[in-house]
Amino acid sequence: MAENVVTFGLSNVYYAPLTVGTGGALTWGTPVRIENAQEFSLSRTTSETPVYADNKLIYVIKGYTGANITLNFSAISDSVKKALLGMVEDANGNIVELTNPNHPYFALILQVEGDKKGRRIVFLKCTANLGDENSGTINESPTVNADSLNIAVYPVEDNAGHSIIRYVVDSEDTNYASVISSAPAIPVI
Repeated sequence: MAENVVTFGLSNVYYAPLTVGTGGALTWGTPVRIENAQEFSLSRTTSETPVYADNKLIYVIKGYTGANITLNFSAISDSVKKALLGMVEDANGNIVELTNPNHPYFALILQVEGDKKGRRIVFLKCTANLGDENSGTINESPTVNADSLNIAVYPVEDNAGHSIIRYVVDSEDTNYASVISSAPAIPVI
């Protein structure tokens, strides 16, 4: 299996609705495409707890508790605003942003390319908030506006007790095509 030297691009961005049932059972729906994604950035949420004894540091407990994603768009569709941000449509067809919306859970799926192979990344449990919206006047040439989603990624636990944030499917893997057409599932380790 050839390894990438570089990765580039962003395409095939999807969300899959996630339902948390009684007892915490997770059920994902079929992925829905999100159009107009331009850029993706991820920062991991980590923690360190130093443990001292005998007047010295004896151990550091390190944790990886999740991630924060910024997903930039040329425009965020009304259907995505309703599905991921809890916005509602009124009787006139206006999209209404609420101060206390229901922010549903979902899986986020996206694709990056590489010099040797593509990768599809599945973040299993996410919530989103509307990020920055920008617009400016037209001068000699128009400037494309930019919108963003701030996405929090939470761990899910498998049957063996592993906390999982995401999994990566290479274009050479047997489930590469189905990642964007079938409901996500917790990988079996």
